[in-house]
Amino acid sequence: MRTALPGGPERPTLGMLVKPAAVAVLRRLRGVRVRFLTDAFGVVGRRPGFPGVAPVRDPITATEETAVRTRGSGRSRVGVFGVISARKNVPELVRAASEIPALDVVLVGRCEPDVRAWLRTDPDAERLRTLGRLEVDDRFVDQSDFDAALRSVDVVAVLHDNDAPSGIVAEAGARGIPVLGPHRGWVSTVLQTTGAGLGVRAEDHAAVAEALRKLLDGREQYGAAARAAARDLGVDDFVRGMLEPDDAVDRR
Repeated sequence: MRTALPGGPERPTLGMLVKPAAVAVLRRLRGVRVRFLTDAFGVVGRRPGFPGVAPVRDPITATEETAVRTRGSGRSRVGVFGVISARKNVPELVRAASEIPALDVVLVGRCEPDVRAWLRTDPDAERLRTLGRLEVDDRFVDQSDFDAALRSVDVVAVLHDNDAPSGIVAEAGARGIPVLGPHRGWVSTVLQTTGAGLGVRAEDHAAVAEALRKLLDGREQYGAAARAAARDLGVDDFVRGMLEPDDAVDRR
C-alpha cells in the first residue's frame, strides 16, 4: 500500500482518508498481510497513522550502468523524469538553470497540459530552448529510452514531495547520479540519510541554483554516497516481506 506524506503539499483524497481504517480492518483478517511500500534503500521504517504495519522496500534492481560523465563541451545536464506535472516545479528548475551557463535541462516523460503550455509561452524556457539548453521528450518513454536518458544526466531533479517512495531516486543512486530533492518529506529524508543529494526549497529558484552548483561541484562525493546506498537494492526484501507472516517480518 502507499501512504500520504505528512506535511506534503498534496491535498488529501478520499482514499487517503479511509486508508487507515481499511488497513486496520484488513489486518484483523486471517491470512491477510498488509505492508507499506517504503523507499528502495529502506530508510523510512515507520509510517505515521499506520502503527504496526511493516515496510517492504521498493523492488528496484541494482545495475552496473553508470552515468556518462565526460563531455568535451564541458557542459552538464539536470533531468526530470516521469509524468511531468506542475508538482515537479519545472519553472523554478528552468529559472535556476538559466543562471548557470554550463547547465542544460532535460525533461523526459509525458508533460501534462499546463506544463506543456508553460513551456510554449515562458520567456526563460524559450530562451533556453533557442540556445539548445532545454530538451523536452514529451511522451511515455520505454525502458531503454529511460535508461539512456538517465545515464546522460549529471543530476536528477525530484523537486516535489512524494506520497510514495520515489523509484527515480533509487534508479539515480544505482548509477551514482546525485539527486536534487525537496527540503522536506520522504525524498528529503532519504537524501539526508544516504548523503546521495541535497534538499532545497523548490519554490526558491535562487536556492535551487545554489544547490545545483553544490551538487555539480561535489558530484563525485554525492555519486559515491549514492552508489554506496544502492548496494542493498534488489527484490529480496519485497518478496520476503510479502510472503512471510507478521512475526517473521518483525524479527528482521
